Amino acid sequence: MKELEKSVAGQCGECRRQFRILAAPEGICPYCDAAVFDMRNESPVFEACAVCGCETFFRQKDFNHAVGCCVILIAAIFVPWTYGLSLIPAAIVDWVLFKRTPDVGVCYKCRGEYRGWPIPATIHDYDHYAAERFQDEWKSENDPD
Repeated sequence: MKELEKSVAGQCGECRRQFRILAAPEGICPYCDAAVFDMRNESPVFEACAVCGCETFFRQKDFNHAVGCCVILIAAIFVPWTYGLSLIPAAIVDWVLFKRTPDVGVCYKCRGEYRGWPIPATIHDYDHYAAERFQDEWKSENDPD
């Protein structure tokens, strides 16, 4: 499998637009030219989020959800004619896509996404309880009022 280019995706603190840019020592928003992250420190990527400084991450598959929904929708359309057997190839396709799709590291606080970096084994799948801790804090910091 080819190695992905390292990139960071998140929300600009100035213009509030979503960005996805290649990793560099200092990230500049492509829309308003504000500094959106700083990777000049010597710490590894997953010790602290370069966008918000949070130290808690989760891993998820870097997969387009629309593609997954289309696979299931096509299989569901054929269910009446195949007596449900169309769901078996859909499950196989889903499993193959799951195995081939790389993981992405995501910050719980700002939802910044880190693609292309090796994700340490200490970073686990999404945890709803951990996410609740950061939800209110993030909303209060980014509330336009």
